Amino acid sequence: MKLTLTPPSGLKIVQEESTTFLLEIANAPRGAWRYSLTSVESPFPNFPVVLGVAKGK
Repeated sequence: MKLTLTPPSGLKIVQEESTTFLLEIANAPRGAWRYSLTSVESPFPNFPVVLGVAKGK
């Protein structure tokens, strides 16, 4: 999977992994964030994916 994360500044953050991954953004600025998740390779069509987004403590 390839995750593309775009913070309010517009500077894209891209991470690609073949297993479960965690992306933490320290001191994340407030504002509108955008993300896209792209399947680079799937074991079969309509492969289920779970994406979790959480707020830090």
